[in-house]
Amino acid sequence: MNTTRPMAKIMVVEDESIVAKDLEMTLRRLGYAVPATASSADDALRKAGQFRPDLVLMDIHLHGEVDGITAARRLRSEMNIPVIYLTAYADDDTVERARDTEPFGYLLKPFNERELRSMLEVALYKHDAEARLRHSDRMASIGTMAAGIAHEINNPLAYVIANLDFAAKAVAAATADLAAPPPPPADGEPPLDRLRGASAAIDDAVIGADRVRKIVAEVSRFAHAKTTDREPVDLWDALESAIRLSSHHTQHHALIDLILCDLMMPRMNGMELYKNVVALVPDQASDFVFLCGGAVTQRAADFLEAHADQRFDKPFQLNELEAMIAGRLLRA
Repeated sequence: MNTTRPMAKIMVVEDESIVAKDLEMTLRRLGYAVPATASSADDALRKAGQFRPDLVLMDIHLHGEVDGITAARRLRSEMNIPVIYLTAYADDDTVERARDTEPFGYLLKPFNERELRSMLEVALYKHDAEARLRHSDRMASIGTMAAGIAHEINNPLAYVIANLDFAAKAVAAATADLAAPPPPPADGEPPLDRLRGASAAIDDAVIGADRVRKIVAEVSRFAHAKTTDREPVDLWDALESAIRLSSHHTQHHALIDLILCDLMMPRMNGMELYKNVVALVPDQASDFVFLCGGAVTQRAADFLEAHADQRFDKPFQLNELEAMIAGRLLRA
């Protein structure tokens, strides 16, 4: 029996009905639930969406226009469902296509019950471990963002509180002075001047409070962003906002290991991006690599001369790019 994860839901995708039935019976005997079986890729995708299995056993060579590899790719990308491939044979091209879908294992037909159980246990454990890691990463990111938001809000909030405290004391003192008979107060400041100072402090507090409002609005917009609603964005505004929110965490550290930047971009070119990023995070200066196509201005030529070791000329081959990136990361 499956003691690691009892009653995990396994879906079988196999176009040979006898094989599918035998596999279903074996899985139930091992302690797994089999919510559905499918004989084609389209049927598999529909039933996977309906039953949400924990894992799919997928025959690579399915009848029809769509094979098991294509179905597995969609299961992984659209539903995050792990797949173990079943196959009696596979040529090199098929193996390469299957590998690109990041399967959780292969079972070569015929296989025995022990091989099936072992493969399932390992695949389910690996998928659970990945899910826990993703959750941990998400929580760490949320924690970093929350700390950044708190830092951003606390600054103007402290400003608001200080000004309101000053205004309250000034109004109280002015009220006391106005209620008291002459002579004027010992410090010589007329009550009207105190009230004017209080009014100015309240104005400053309003400015600080508006800053808090804008920060909260930015957070709300980020939290409820609709991925289907797309519009042009200001790259610098987005970068500045991201750096600001994480500035408490990245004050002395680079944000990114490597920045590949086209030197002659429209609106904001690579030189301007470099200047703005380095102004906020100086440690990021050496992490830039500027992609150059040859047609540059004199200003750009002077800039490249000053950053000769950060230049990478176009056109380039994929292996050249990979070697450059590997070399830069090793130096980091």
